[in-house]
Amino acid sequence: MIRAAFAALLLAAGCAATKADVVPAGGVHEYRGASAELPPGWLRIEPFDGLVATRVGFPLQQIRISRYAVGLWKGLEGAASSEYAEMLAGSFDGARHEMELLEVRPATLGGLAATRMTYRWTQGGLSYTSVSVCAVDGARLWLATYSAPTRHYWARDLATFDQVLASIRIAPPPGPTSAGERRRE
Repeated sequence: MIRAAFAALLLAAGCAATKADVVPAGGVHEYRGASAELPPGWLRIEPFDGLVATRVGFPLQQIRISRYAVGLWKGLEGAASSEYAEMLAGSFDGARHEMELLEVRPATLGGLAATRMTYRWTQGGLSYTSVSVCAVDGARLWLATYSAPTRHYWARDLATFDQVLASIRIAPPPGPTSAGERRRE
């Protein structure tokens, strides 16, 4: 059950697209306690539950910053980002998108200790490569993800993602969260 929930989180962060408006993205943008400098010339997707940008459009590439309630995964409260990453990596085995974990290493996200994972997955016969960086801050799990088709787009915008990643600032948590907190805050 926990693995299925984590796999759903990963797919939502890297693969999900809904009908939304597209607006210019350049400059600093805020999302629920975090801010990031999005690249000029890119477009921001809104409304979206997360901060989402694309240069050309879905599904060619996207950068997404999301925040989740840690309580979504029972038994992992108080866990380090590496433990969430381990759970995420373990969920690849049963995922329907033929995911393959390529690399896991320490990182930072908004000044927090984080875990960076690079993985490849297939959807509709097209191979994508993604990198997700996750960090835990009290009751919040932060996830920054870049996804693009492996051919042509992946390498082209990876450096841009790393610039966005370096620009992310996360405000300290406001205090204890209520028992009625939604799954995604």
